[in-house]
Amino acid sequence: MKQDSLSKNDIILLFDSSMNFQDVNKIIKEKKPRIITFDYESHIIFEEKNICHEISDIYISKNDLDIMQEKSYLFAYWFDESKISDLVQYGGINIGELFYFDFYHQLVPIFKNFFIIMKLFEVNKNSSFITSALLFDTVSCFTNSVIEIRSNEINSKICYDAIKIPFKIGNFSHSFSIPYNYLQHLTKIFEKLFKLLLLKHHKSKNGNTVLFIDFTTKKYNVLFNMLDKFLVNVVKFDRIVPAVWNFESYSIIKKSNCLIENYSTLIDKSLKNSIEQGRNLLKNKTNLLWQQNDFFESFFSLDDKSFWTIIKPILVKLYEKKSNEAIQEIELTKKLFKKYKFNSILIWTETHVNHLIAIKLAKKENIPIHFIQHGFPADSDEAIPYMKFGRGNTYYSDNFLVWGNVIKQYVSRLGFSENKVKVLGNPYFDGIFFNKNNNMVTNKNFILVAASSPTNDSFHDMTVESMKKYLESIKKICEVSSRMEKDLVIKLHPQPNELDITDFVKNINPKITVLKSGDISPLIESCDVFIVMDISTTILEAQIHEKPVIAFRTRDHLGVSEFIKSNSCISTTVDDFESLFTRVLTDEKFKQEVIERGTKFYKNYLSNPGTASKNVLHFLENTDNKS
Repeated sequence: MKQDSLSKNDIILLFDSSMNFQDVNKIIKEKKPRIITFDYESHIIFEEKNICHEISDIYISKNDLDIMQEKSYLFAYWFDESKISDLVQYGGINIGELFYFDFYHQLVPIFKNFFIIMKLFEVNKNSSFITSALLFDTVSCFTNSVIEIRSNEINSKICYDAIKIPFKIGNFSHSFSIPYNYLQHLTKIFEKLFKLLLLKHHKSKNGNTVLFIDFTTKKYNVLFNMLDKFLVNVVKFDRIVPAVWNFESYSIIKKSNCLIENYSTLIDKSLKNSIEQGRNLLKNKTNLLWQQNDFFESFFSLDDKSFWTIIKPILVKLYEKKSNEAIQEIELTKKLFKKYKFNSILIWTETHVNHLIAIKLAKKENIPIHFIQHGFPADSDEAIPYMKFGRGNTYYSDNFLVWGNVIKQYVSRLGFSENKVKVLGNPYFDGIFFNKNNNMVTNKNFILVAASSPTNDSFHDMTVESMKKYLESIKKICEVSSRMEKDLVIKLHPQPNELDITDFVKNINPKITVLKSGDISPLIESCDVFIVMDISTTILEAQIHEKPVIAFRTRDHLGVSEFIKSNSCISTTVDDFESLFTRVLTDEKFKQEVIERGTKFYKNYLSNPGTASKNVLHFLENTDNKS
């Protein structure tokens, strides 16, 4: 859009989904402002009402998105700056680092709006603005000529104070949010209930003692069921999901002979006092931290324009909440390390609080850290910066236990020493291979879609165009499946901010099933065709079960993954989906070719199929501090 056309109107309404249309309808009719929408939901409101408006994304280019992405990685590491690093230290652990990923997720949408408004203001310096409460502070950084429209429905939550809990009875599936403090209370009840039952069954071995952090009992059940055959004493330390929550998980843990440690097993009066003292000590440092205004003003700035006043409430609330929790976790983990002499620790992420704390303590005591591959990474060159930021290549670990040689070659491109990469296989998939070889699955002749909507992990994902592309893909799948009279099941991704597309889908065809919770594995086993949005570990699972896989390309900024390069699945867009989908359903030879290519790929990608748990335990059995 030309600059001269941008300045015709003196009043600009900046509208986002936190606003109520009724609150601004009168203003629109009387003042006739130029309207700019700031997210997909607000764009749809005006589009459906046939009201002329602009989408804020028109003020930024692809290059701008790349710049924002790069800058956001730097801003997320605010805690690493020498001027304030001493004020965020507790017992040699940088508190800010413990939640850098949480802060990044909250930073992205704020920084995107700041960047857009900065660009918008360059060509609208003489305009007056009407904004939502969420955008008011950002616009105020550039002009005093701004009016705030407050909405009763505004979401004032800053931190992730709740977690989604899946709930499923028969064909009915739903998820509900539960505050973290309630979840913690429930977890403690389960911990106390099974504490004595599990303790009396444990028998120590003469082998290595290994710390497992937050390894879900059911997901790694094959590995836990094999523990009694190896000279490995596993201490299972769970701080996200309790080790035992039903009879099945209790049976697995009881058979495994592993030791369970958690808040209830470690807490006592002395530890409570240490936690309280630690919180008081850090509180004094935190008070000094927020007095470093000059530093924060300078650090959180772009082109000499600071956005510290916008991000400050977010960072302050998040830091004070998370640091309070972190002191407890640090003291708990310190006691755990005093209680046992660990030969090594096993982790699956370097971004979660408890993993990072254990990593820091292990480093102090020269205890080897083994990082086990947790999922399928975005393995293109374009994704390398994000993989490094998200520590998909490991940042601190001594060894990287990967699923196969393909990922070994990729992590070496990320900068991780190749001789520290151990190709052992995927323990989680052992159960899939076991079920595949021992169960006769009846094909239920339905199409399964693994849906994963754009998130705030990426600035490219947060554009209206990205959301439109995703929903157009879902719509196309629904329309084509309905015309061909094929039963369709859509399984939503379990991520916290996953877009609920139930109403969107039901408007196309009310017979389509949308599942918000539950395990996707049984669905993959029994479906006829598997469709996935972009890349996912579920592709491998479908290929193991000999299902033809169709992968929709909706996120071009991620580059081309090995799944696509290898031609192991059908890569498609909205335009060519119907012809390819029809061919899979009607051309048996073509369908078998796709399945065979998938089989070839997973066999090349996954080493030690069905015996990965055995290899991991053998590795842990023979690895100690001296290795």
